[in-house]
Amino acid sequence: MLIISILNFFSKNILIPKIMKICYSCGKEFDNKEMNKEHIPAKALFVGYPDDYKVNRITVPSCIKCNSDYSVDDEEFRNLIGIINSDISRDILSEKSAKSMIKIKNQVDRLVINQLGTIEGVEFEESAINNFHTKNFKGVFYKEYGYAIPETYKIVPFTEPTEQTKLLLHYLTDNFEWKVSGNRNVFGYIIQPSREVKNKKVDLKPASNDKIIACLDYNLSHTALVVAINTNQTRITKDLQEGF
Repeated sequence: MLIISILNFFSKNILIPKIMKICYSCGKEFDNKEMNKEHIPAKALFVGYPDDYKVNRITVPSCIKCNSDYSVDDEEFRNLIGIINSDISRDILSEKSAKSMIKIKNQVDRLVINQLGTIEGVEFEESAINNFHTKNFKGVFYKEYGYAIPETYKIVPFTEPTEQTKLLLHYLTDNFEWKVSGNRNVFGYIIQPSREVKNKKVDLKPASNDKIIACLDYNLSHTALVVAINTNQTRITKDLQEGF
């Protein structure tokens, strides 16, 4: 009885230190109870694929706010992938995208109709698509380097090719290996600092003055190049105007 009483005393009176985690997105510390996990990319992109595609998906710690902030963006991008789907194995994804868009009011305003009255395409919210790429950039950055990208960095996604982005894409694909979340057919990425490469296929660690560039490839259907530039560097405005 004495031993049990002593154990009860210590369990009630000794403060157990809280386990704190860093949010991959905002970089703030939170108690474990205030944290969720964020899937990179969103689980919705794996709909319709075999179960083995869903093994070893990337997850990163996320505060509740950041975890919920991107839900609308996740759905918008899922709808985009579903609409441009040309793979019969992803018909379920396309079906879910169509149902989601039907539920949203004024979807007819998204249709691109030519002078002959023929539907040529569907417009998507560019800001939501860019937010989706930004989220996944932050996610793979955290996965690779173990910390949230500092707030001093300006993150800019590019989905339309330019001469500069083509050069950066070649820099990544010529010198480094693709990495995956789950399966390459769903999500592949390369993220690296932009600097001289001495040994090909060897990952680089970012320094404080490095630009960070990433290629994000989704469902073999949509690719984005994402560039992060430290705003403490004087060339930030000129760099962005040049397209990198």
